[in-house]
Amino acid sequence: MSITLEEALRQGIVKIGDYVDYRPKLGRCVLTGEQTGWKEDQKFETEELGWRLDKFQGDLVLIASKPTSALWLQGGTGYKEGLLAMDTLCRSAYSNPHFSKKVIPMTEEMQKEIGRKYVTRESYWLGSAAVVTCYDYACWGFGYVDGSVVDVVYANSRPLVSPYSDELNGCYGVRPAVYLKSKIQLKEGSGTKSDPWKLIGTEEKVD
Repeated sequence: MSITLEEALRQGIVKIGDYVDYRPKLGRCVLTGEQTGWKEDQKFETEELGWRLDKFQGDLVLIASKPTSALWLQGGTGYKEGLLAMDTLCRSAYSNPHFSKKVIPMTEEMQKEIGRKYVTRESYWLGSAAVVTCYDYACWGFGYVDGSVVDVVYANSRPLVSPYSDELNGCYGVRPAVYLKSKIQLKEGSGTKSDPWKLIGTEEKVD
């Protein structure tokens, strides 16, 4: 099948929400306490998250079907440096130079526009704060850390963040969003979870 992913989407061969067999180049990263505020270093490696196709502000993107393993963010350091730590995790463990031009945590703007298909509130109780919106108290769901979507894996018995405090206290799973390069070709598949689309990458350098 000799057709680009963009053209296949225009022709209706590929559809928004289809599953894609994206395989990050295996990577790992260590986030230190200086980056997260947590009492010890946290180690992360590439995980199989599953990926679904969408389009955001003109770019084709792949949204992780589930979050990464839990990342602890603590105190003022977690609040100030949390987004940079999540960026480092996504870039280090979920990039592939033949397919991705950048990999970032799913943003709040992206979640509001396209992400509700993949990350849902369902029956969870939503709490909010002045700067960071997140779920209050021990619960499961998703919230925002400095504009990026996180899946709340665990929180202690007090609010994750207060309108009167520049601190975080919780354990989060990050949703990577992969921005795809142009000219990627469709190889085979049907776009289902059991038979995702396989792609042929490009030799372009990462932007």
